[in-house]
Amino acid sequence: MKLIVGLGNPGTKFVGSRHNVGFDVLDSLADSWQEETKFEAILDLNDDRILLKPQTYMNNSGDAVSKVVNFYKIDPENILIIRDDIDLTLGKVRGPVLDSSSAGHKGVASIIESLGTQKFWQLKMGVGRPVVKELINTHVLEKFTVEENELAEKGLKEMSAKAEEWLKS
Repeated sequence: MKLIVGLGNPGTKFVGSRHNVGFDVLDSLADSWQEETKFEAILDLNDDRILLKPQTYMNNSGDAVSKVVNFYKIDPENILIIRDDIDLTLGKVRGPVLDSSSAGHKGVASIIESLGTQKFWQLKMGVGRPVVKELINTHVLEKFTVEENELAEKGLKEMSAKAEEWLKS
């Protein structure tokens, strides 16, 4: 069984935001979503894979991930985390990469802490970095601008294709 986790924040307020690229990719891969209150998540279950959108907000993503991992007995090396990255140029995709640090991403840090390992896969898309460092928290919660949409859409499509390849590997 493989698990793909798309990182993001729950609620309509965050739909289409930079921090929600993980949710956006999973929406392109999902068959049907179902709310699972026992896992604090929305899941799409299949015979050979689970798609997971934590509903715990980004900084507590590890809570939902660890519940699903423990319940379904998933090996960390069968987990792919899809996330945003402010250190990559807008739309640039990197990964999947195994055994990588959080690099300051609080959602990934929460997962590493909850699982007790970083030996899972990460697939990242650049969302650009604001000029002023103090605006990072605001920047990731903003939606892509009209000018940025084309690059973002291209990156999201590439991430979806890479996630599907990872499932087959």
